[in-house]
This record gives sequence, structure tokens and C-alpha cells, in this order.
Amino acid sequence: MSKLSNLEEKIKESISGYTILSSRISNDKSLYITFLKEEQQAYCQIRISTHNSKSSFYSNKTFIFYGNDSDILVDQLIDYLKIAPWPKFGYSDFLVLEVIKKRRNGLSFYIDNTFNIFFNNTQGLVIYYEFYCKKNKYVNIASEDWDKVMKKLFSTGLLSYFEESAEILHLYITEGGIKALDYYQEMYISQYRQDYQKIDLHNLILPSLL
Repeated sequence: MSKLSNLEEKIKESISGYTILSSRISNDKSLYITFLKEEQQAYCQIRISTHNSKSSFYSNKTFIFYGNDSDILVDQLIDYLKIAPWPKFGYSDFLVLEVIKKRRNGLSFYIDNTFNIFFNNTQGLVIYYEFYCKKNKYVNIASEDWDKVMKKLFSTGLLSYFEESAEILHLYITEGGIKALDYYQEMYISQYRQDYQKIDLHNLILPSLL
């Protein structure tokens, strides 16, 4: 068992008062754990790695860990969770993630990295989407409110990206996002089914604003 796996088990044994929604070791040897405060409907993701995140738009705390002093790191994590920001997981978050998951008409979302603007942090996070209708391909930018939800989900770790090419960064739902969808299905799915029919891919707007 790797040192990260051992640490993962130690965290699971030591944490109380929070639900661990998801826990995953990524290909780059980083451990992502998403915690949930059930009564407050709030979540918090942390990252444990030997290096900081490549993206300045990822706002969650990274704990640097080289394989030693796991007890100290667990204590630091417990202390951090007491003061950490805990964003709410609301209906808009659920709806946007479900729409991404559904992939209606080939709907896909991307981060613009033209001229390395994302990796070099030369401007704000720019998200656009593509879909097909009657064999035609459309490219668009969502409404301000929809875009705001997506940026929140990205910065808090429920969305991430993989590189299709140097300039095309394809957004996908992380394990934390999938687990959040599963967890809140019963609470939100009925409203989502009603609102889904109102969604116009040519103009992505949150249904509450229609």
C-alpha cells in the first residue's frame, strides 16, 4: 500500500463530525477528499500532494505531503476543517452538473486556453460550450449566472479538465461531483425533470431566471 493510501485510511479513521463524500488518488499522485456537512448541505474538498495545483483557479486547500509525519498532517487537516470555507451545494449546482452529465445533443464544456491564457493566468477563467443541432455544430458562451455556477464548481473541485490539445481543455465532472449528484438525487431530481424541458442549448440560462 502506498504512503498516500495509508494516509487516506488514517484520515478516514480519524475524521469525525463530517461525512466523506468521496476520496480518490489521481494519476498525478494527489489525494482528493470531499467532505460533507450534511445538516448544512455544504461541502469542502481538500487536496494532498507533493506539489501545488497547476491551476490558480482551483481554490481548495492543498496540503503538501512527502510521506512523512502523517499524524501531524491529519491534525492539521482536522484543524483546517473547522475554519475552512464550506460552500453550499444548492439546486443550481445540481442542475448544471446533471446537464453536463446528460450530454444532450453532444453538449460539451471547455476552458479556453488559446495562447495559454488559462495556464499562464493572463485573464479570467473563460468557459464555452459546443453542441450539435440538425447536424450543425454550435459554439456559445452560457449566461452569466450559469457561468458563475460552473466557475464555482470548478474552483471547489466538483469539475476539472483533461487536455484534448494544448488549447482545448475539456471539462468533466470529478468523483466528488458525481458523488454529490448521487447524494442529492432524492432532494432535487423531481424539480430537475421539470426544469430540464425548459433548457435551450442555444441560450443556457438557469431555469429559475426564465
